[in-house]
Amino acid sequence: MSWIHLEASDGRKIDLVYSDGRLSTATAHGKQWTYRYDTSGRLDLVTLPDQSTWTVSHQSDMRVAYEYWTESLGRGCGNQAPLAKKSYGLVIKHPSGVVGTFQFDHIRHYRSGVPRVNCVEETLQNGGVSDGVLLFTLTVPNYFDILSLTSKTLSGYGIPQSQHWGYSYSGQYHDLWSGIVPPCTSCTPSKITAITQPDGSEHLNTYGIVYGLNEGKLLKTQILSATNNVLETQTLTYVSDAEMATQPFPSSYGSIYGGDAYVGRNRPLRSITISRPGVNFNSHVNAYDQFARPISVRKWNSLGYDKTDTIEYHDDPTRWVLGQIKRQTTNGTETTRTDYDPATALPIRQYAYGKLQQSLTYHPDGTV
Repeated sequence: MSWIHLEASDGRKIDLVYSDGRLSTATAHGKQWTYRYDTSGRLDLVTLPDQSTWTVSHQSDMRVAYEYWTESLGRGCGNQAPLAKKSYGLVIKHPSGVVGTFQFDHIRHYRSGVPRVNCVEETLQNGGVSDGVLLFTLTVPNYFDILSLTSKTLSGYGIPQSQHWGYSYSGQYHDLWSGIVPPCTSCTPSKITAITQPDGSEHLNTYGIVYGLNEGKLLKTQILSATNNVLETQTLTYVSDAEMATQPFPSSYGSIYGGDAYVGRNRPLRSITISRPGVNFNSHVNAYDQFARPISVRKWNSLGYDKTDTIEYHDDPTRWVLGQIKRQTTNGTETTRTDYDPATALPIRQYAYGKLQQSLTYHPDGTV
């Protein structure tokens, strides 16, 4: 059993107790949370300070029985190992009595734009002498297999009729890209995840799948009625590589060890266009700060309304505080402003349109 004590400069404290490497209790200011695990080491019960509980029931384990695949990827690495079949169920009960039932299935998700040069050819050696057998290795994978959510059901207290959501995923195999240096700008750009709502309507989310370009980015969302009419379409764009030279934030962060340096790049949201029957709404970030946060945003619509909002942040790195809103304006008029205590970074005065709304003082433990 091990124990960790954490104490913040503003007076907050928490004690964490671990048993066999798993969190057993968390205690903060006289309140305690207790965590219990089943014989397989999976969380199955959380007891809150008021003695109410979250319960977690695992309907099966999450182990995927992968088969030993003896075939070669082949020249061009076009062969694929078979997808291992696996389903996993999970039931979570909220302290209020609401029960969530979740189903996960092992699904293969493909990516496009993986350069063909990542298919490496080797000759097997037998005692230092080539035996003439070629082995092909794909150093950057062009797909990944993962347990993916396929259904969700909520029932129980306060829900007179069970509510069900269904999830499906599009996507197919993509040949390796003939180029050398990513990204590929002509490869299949995206795939769609469809979410069927309890009322029969559907949300279609389009995600980027191009290696080194837009992988994992939400590009578009479309809402369809139960009768398949388009109710709303959202289109999203992000800061491009070409724009990075003029940005105040770094292009990437950290050191990425592995086959996907893109995950460490800063490419924040640039614009959103929302289209509904008869009207369009637009939002465009004019400028960012050094943390890639928007500091000037223009918003307008097809009805003739147009405004520009600015945001100033209060950051106190010495106290590990980032992102507090200091001041906001709309079309040059100050709408909100907050003064912070330089010793604690807590808000002490709040203004609206230049008028003081409230002043705050704090007890030694940080409460108002």
